[in-house]
Amino acid sequence: MPNILQNLIGTSIFNMTTALLILFFFTPAHAQDLIGDQGLEGLDLSTLKKITLSPDERLATGLTVLHENKGTSSVIKVWDIKKKILLHEFSVPGQAHAIEFSPDSSRIISASGTGNLAWATTIRKWNLSSRTGKILGTCIGAVRQLSFSNDGKKVAALTDFAGFFEKIALLDATGTVCVCQIKAWRLDGEDDELSINITHPLPLDRWLPTWPPIEEKAKAKLAENTLLTVPVKMRFSMDDQQIITVTTTGTSVAYDSQTGEMLKHANLSSMSLFESMQMIAASQAPANATKLRIDFAPVGKTITIERDENNWWQTANDKSRAFKVDGKNYKSRFKNVEKVANPLTLLGLKPKTKLAQLHSFKHPAGKVKINREPTGINFQLIIENEKNASEPIPIGSVQWMPPSGGTTP
Repeated sequence: MPNILQNLIGTSIFNMTTALLILFFFTPAHAQDLIGDQGLEGLDLSTLKKITLSPDERLATGLTVLHENKGTSSVIKVWDIKKKILLHEFSVPGQAHAIEFSPDSSRIISASGTGNLAWATTIRKWNLSSRTGKILGTCIGAVRQLSFSNDGKKVAALTDFAGFFEKIALLDATGTVCVCQIKAWRLDGEDDELSINITHPLPLDRWLPTWPPIEEKAKAKLAENTLLTVPVKMRFSMDDQQIITVTTTGTSVAYDSQTGEMLKHANLSSMSLFESMQMIAASQAPANATKLRIDFAPVGKTITIERDENNWWQTANDKSRAFKVDGKNYKSRFKNVEKVANPLTLLGLKPKTKLAQLHSFKHPAGKVKINREPTGINFQLIIENEKNASEPIPIGSVQWMPPSGGTTP
């Protein structure tokens, strides 16, 4: 499994994720040492982990994981700190691994996971006054962080895909290769679910360290650049209108908490190399081009996409996925679910950039050069490090295919 993971997401990400999981699940919590000065003396916290104080400092909660013959389960305990009494015990199936109080200390949110090859995590809300619980939703992978909005009406979960099979499960569910996912729910009224997929910049990246051969320094720089897209923290903005993520390098990216649209980027493309090529080419396709032939050189793969009467591009054998560039909007559709985003934001470009005049853009893999020809567009990748840059690496081309009887522009 480690070899598969390292090939899929890079050695640096693999090492980081493994370390986090070890801390997350297997490090015992010495609660008395951690918060011995928080007024918790006298409470039996020796078997607990993830001990959390409520915002009003009246309550404390923690998790106990039970491994029994019938399977793994967990107990969530809530204490009154001043009275030194146990108020609640909530049982959940699976391995609980994250918990958070609401801003008014009246509710808690928990995350518990089950599964062997791919973790399925269930998010539950617990009302402390009524002692009732309710499932908010599920997500793939372990939850790295839970976060409430400042008004207490929403909660978000930042997931982490540590396993190869978790990535496959999410690919089947969304059609997207991701490094992680953010899900958000309303706590009152309609349980609307928002999903933000943080896409892997190199979904076909296994070729990059080996094709064509590149220097070890370039490999290290590539792995470092990839980390720019992996969030490790998140929070709601003060007005709750944004979900703000921070990566291992301190890069901040903001998303609309209502729609999931990326609002602030890291001056890098958040799309994969293939998606970036596809979108740029489609935005500049001649009016008489009904097909685009995309040659993705690194894997020797050629895909032909067709344009229908409504300007949606899709492959002939898969009508469930489609996209189009409509003015200032990039619209994507998967299984009849349509999403709209700003193409300039996705590519990490300044607001007034004109795609038709774009000669290059920055990507976690390196600098992508755009070379236009009368028959299409060629793309090259330059991997840069502190002292020099690699020779341009051909990564693909897009050829216009005019309708029958037409002429190539």
